Parts: sequence; structure tokens; C-alpha cells
Amino acid sequence: MFPIGTKIIAIQSFGPVREGTTGIITGTTEIPFFFWSRFMYLCTFSGDVNVAARPKEIKLLSVANKSGNLKEEQKQNSSLATEDKYVQVATTICSILTLPASFISNFVFEDAQGAINRRALGYLYGFTARAFTIAGLDIKSTDGWRALLGIIEFFAPNKSTKYCKVLGETIYRDAVVTEAIMCAEDDYADYCKRNGAITAIRWKDCF
Repeated sequence: MFPIGTKIIAIQSFGPVREGTTGIITGTTEIPFFFWSRFMYLCTFSGDVNVAARPKEIKLLSVANKSGNLKEEQKQNSSLATEDKYVQVATTICSILTLPASFISNFVFEDAQGAINRRALGYLYGFTARAFTIAGLDIKSTDGWRALLGIIEFFAPNKSTKYCKVLGETIYRDAVVTEAIMCAEDDYADYCKRNGAITAIRWKDCF
């Protein structure tokens, strides 16, 4: 983390700030984003432009004799790049599954008696797990679990924490969940092979 007062330069254009504009860090903040809290720097750029900038959008104005800070900058940018990839894949998964979900007449994960549709949750987990694996990501990582929470929240608002707990207790322990996971993993692989054919997705069979 760079201290307040650090002189910086924009390494890409964002908002009203053009690439190459110099400025200074005036503070820090965190902005909620898809189950993440994104760290951002509060900056004032030339022309009295006040904005929030992500670490990957700025760098030290001069890195001479500041190798320690440069290493920290590179570490932050690498972490954010990975985080962005999880968000990107999670968003794509939500987009892919939205269409078949719209054709499911009884699209609920929990009935009036509180019985949870473990098969549907297992399918969602398996679809996500295979998508992450193909993208070189890990659903078991902290970012992977956060992304899964976001995907479940997208389809079942205000239920993600509860349903993730159910998954944590049943993954590869419950035959119904395991079968759904394997089905979904095959479906995502088939979906990719067919260049995005929705017919490859059997989520509807889980409801």
C-alpha cells in the first residue's frame, strides 16, 4: 500500500483521468463489488480532478530507489488481475444460465416446507467448478468461494450464505449432489465444445 502523499501517474485512462496524468494519493477506500471489497486509492490529479483509482490504474511517478514499493505495486496488480478473472468468469456463468433458467416454470431452490433443492445447487456448483478449472482458476480458493457466493446470490437472492453452507456439507458426500455436479461439469465442457449451444445445458432437469 502506498502512503498518503505519494506522487503517482495514471498508466491508463479511466473516468476523467487521461493516461500519463500525474497526481497524488490523498486517501484510501474500499468499495463493495460482487462479494469483494475492492481496495482503491483516493487521488487528486492535475486540474484538481478528484477520483478513486484502482491500484492497477496508477503507479509511482518515480520508482528510482523505491524497489520495495515497486514490488508491492506488482503484487497488488497481480492479485487484482486474478480477482478480475474470477468476476469475469462468474458473470459469464450467470449470463449462460439465465436463459435456460427462464424456461424453468418452478425455478425455486427451496419449497414452502424449507426443503432445499440439493440437485439444483449441486449442478450450479459443478458448472461453476468446471468453468473455473478451464479458465485456470480454483473454486476452492477464497476468491473462488466468493465468486460462487455471488453466483448463488444472483439466482437465489439473500440465500447464498445458507446454500453455500449446504453445499459445504454435501459436496461429494451426498449422492444426489455428486450426480448433479458431475452432470454439470460434463454440460459445461459440452457447452464449450458446441461453441455455446444452450441445448447442452440440463439444469432444467434439476427442478
